[in-house]
Amino acid sequence: MSVVTLTPDFQSLREQTEAGILTGIAKKIAGAGGLQIMEFRTIISYCFDLGTEILTFETYEELLANLDKAKRFPHEMVRIRRLAAEKALAKHTYQHRLSYILKYLGLTASSEWRG
Repeated sequence: MSVVTLTPDFQSLREQTEAGILTGIAKKIAGAGGLQIMEFRTIISYCFDLGTEILTFETYEELLANLDKAKRFPHEMVRIRRLAAEKALAKHTYQHRLSYILKYLGLTASSEWRG
């Protein structure tokens, strides 16, 4: 027996796959301390606070405004990068994912694994 969970925002398996790839990449970039300016996708708002941890845009004008903001306010961009990194490291590591899966399966991780 298999269990499939579909996120209501997505119409197709292709969109679900793209969302998984997008959030995975966003989490890795955030964890490495990178500043992200990305096209808005609802799925990203489930992982990060938009405007506080990641900058998004829906139009070319918004993209240019975010780029200008990044250039004009580098200290604010450091804060955004720091907040995104803190979120990624606090909630989006492989350890968190594995713990969630094991809990879902009714299993626990050994103390050796937890480090």
